[in-house]
Amino acid sequence: MNTDDNNADKALVPGQTITQRWLKRLRSISVTIFIITIVGIGVDYYRLESRDTQTISQAELHTLVQQLTPAQQAVFEQGKPMLVYVWATWCGVCQLTSGAVNRLFESDYLISTIALKSGNTETLKKTMSAKSLTFPFYNDSDGLLSHSLAIKATPTFIIVSHTGNILYYSMGVNTEVGLRAKLALFN
Repeated sequence: MNTDDNNADKALVPGQTITQRWLKRLRSISVTIFIITIVGIGVDYYRLESRDTQTISQAELHTLVQQLTPAQQAVFEQGKPMLVYVWATWCGVCQLTSGAVNRLFESDYLISTIALKSGNTETLKKTMSAKSLTFPFYNDSDGLLSHSLAIKATPTFIIVSHTGNILYYSMGVNTEVGLRAKLALFN
């Protein structure tokens, strides 16, 4: 078939080639998202498995639980998982993920955060206020808590049980939808 015949076919069925092209692109995007998701899950699993410990100490857990309200602490003790978010004001990726974590906090998820080497508490509060972030935080200005939790990068997301078992461990970008799904998985 020559080029003129192809152009004639396009004219006979208006929009068909555009639709076919969009379907092909959509299929390609879907496959890419699926592959990225599977690779991401594999990397997160590897990171969790390669940690020296897959639990956090009772002292560390106590520090994190103090950010929860008494009602949330009771729910946590009954087995609902808590998301621990390690972030920093100087972290570019955290600029993207903190909003998602804040929306989870506002939706009554159990959230505990660690602000890593982000200045004094007053400066940190001002920065959070300017960005409309309302989630609680532990100011790890010296990095000791993050070091004891073996945090290697920000942002880091850890889902932890009331016994201190690390159920999920991830570094880098996580979406709100993804975090909701992961929390539901361990609920």
